[in-house]
Formats: sequence, C-alpha cells, structure tokens
Amino acid sequence: LLIMKIEKKMLAELEKNSRVTNLALAKKLGVSEGTVRNKVAKLVREGYIKRFTIDRSLKFGFGALVHLNNKPQVRSSKIAGELKKIKGIKKLYETEGDYDMVLEIFADYPEDFNEIIENIRDVEGILNTNSLTVLKID
Repeated sequence: LLIMKIEKKMLAELEKNSRVTNLALAKKLGVSEGTVRNKVAKLVREGYIKRFTIDRSLKFGFGALVHLNNKPQVRSSKIAGELKKIKGIKKLYETEGDYDMVLEIFADYPEDFNEIIENIRDVEGILNTNSLTVLKID
C-alpha cells in the first residue's frame, strides 16, 4: 500500500509522541483536525498503525534482546509462529547474518525473563540463544 507524504509525516510525529492530540498534530502539519482524524483511521485500517501501546521503560521491568539460531531443517515461519505465542516477547525480527532471529523481550522481574528464555528454548527448531540485557534505553 502506498502512503502519502502527509501520512508519513504523521507517522513520524506519532512515533515521537503518540499522545499528541489530533488538533496539535493538525497544527504542526498544517492540515485540519478532521484530516488528521481521517488519516489516522485510514492508517489503522491499512495496518500502518497496529496498536496504541504503553512504552514500559526499564524503570518498570527487565528488558533484553535475544539472538536465536534455528535448525536448518525447520522453517523460520514455523518457529516464528510458535514464538509469537510466548508471553513477554514484544517483537520478533527475522534476520540475515550471524543470527536467524532477534527477539525483543520485556519482563517484570529477572525470574520472569528466565521463564521466557526457557519457553523459547522449548520451541522445536531452536538451535541456540544468546541474550543481551538492556541497561538503558535512549
């Protein structure tokens, strides 16, 4: 789907501050509040905006990036489907290079993180994991 220049600007502004009001966003972009409302609705419908989220910083929990290698005989799509079922995995990236996938993890406590890692290792097709603890988010 092709998005227009104004929609790209809206998405960039919403990435900076998703709490901005439609009116403030309209003023910043030089369009009407109705235009912003309609464009946001369109972006949601077309899947550019998938959810309105709360960004839980490290002040409220434990974050990590987990690099995975898959067994070559198991399709990445099958592994990804199983991983998406695990609570605590916020994002899953299929990658090229030293690792087949990178997961973004968030847990309330280190013990919860350990449980998430154990659940990941239980997925058929996971060869190994490498976890990086997030110390700071800028």
